[in-house]
Amino acid sequence: MTRIRHLTLPACLIAAALPVGAQAEDYQAQLDLDYRHVDFDQPLIPNGDALGATGTYYFSPVSTNDRPLAEAAFLGRSSFVDASAVRSELGDEKIDIFGASLEYYLPNTMFYGRLGFTYADDYGGDQTNFSGSIGITPLHGLLVTTDFDEDGWDPNATAKYVGKIADRHFYAASVSVTDPDEGDVDIGVAFDYYLDRTFSIGAGFNDGADVFSVRAEKFFKPDFAVGARAYTGDGTDGFGVRASWRF
Repeated sequence: MTRIRHLTLPACLIAAALPVGAQAEDYQAQLDLDYRHVDFDQPLIPNGDALGATGTYYFSPVSTNDRPLAEAAFLGRSSFVDASAVRSELGDEKIDIFGASLEYYLPNTMFYGRLGFTYADDYGGDQTNFSGSIGITPLHGLLVTTDFDEDGWDPNATAKYVGKIADRHFYAASVSVTDPDEGDVDIGVAFDYYLDRTFSIGAGFNDGADVFSVRAEKFFKPDFAVGARAYTGDGTDGFGVRASWRF
């Protein structure tokens, strides 16, 4: 399955105002600024950089009560739309990528769906790509999905669960399995531990890409966070930083 979005990093644009009457830590929009750098071990491949922005608008205010701030929307089954823009540079090659998506939890049911679209300017291959997901939330804190795109569907599934330890500590764990056509099964795992509602550390591994990553995120205020990620893999190394504002 060919996906332009796999060549890019999440990027971003747009914001909206919090309605009157919502609690002080509730929010209804988020703006993310994102920078990533990748080094290739092969000397003939230049290093890459990407800078992007993503704006997200939630259809209803997102409550942060008794939840880790980073997982408030996930635990609240909050539906949203987002828009993104990214400038990616690989040596002398420059690609502008624009995207939008809708994620929706069907009210009073366990069903979830996502539809996404990306457009890549100055890209030599397929400039547009449609993708989506369907899933279920059989219990609080658990989402199980499968992905597809305009080329079809390869057997795949992802499960994410956010749980609570004792009174204040949370964790988020995810597992993904993909069985591409005429390829080996790829398995990815990730785990984040929340030292408190504002601060998380985590790690992940994907055996298909042979990539190991570590990450951390800190909310210095309920409406402002900074995150960082570093990874190493078979032939590549890289890092990224992100700043997030909530409204």
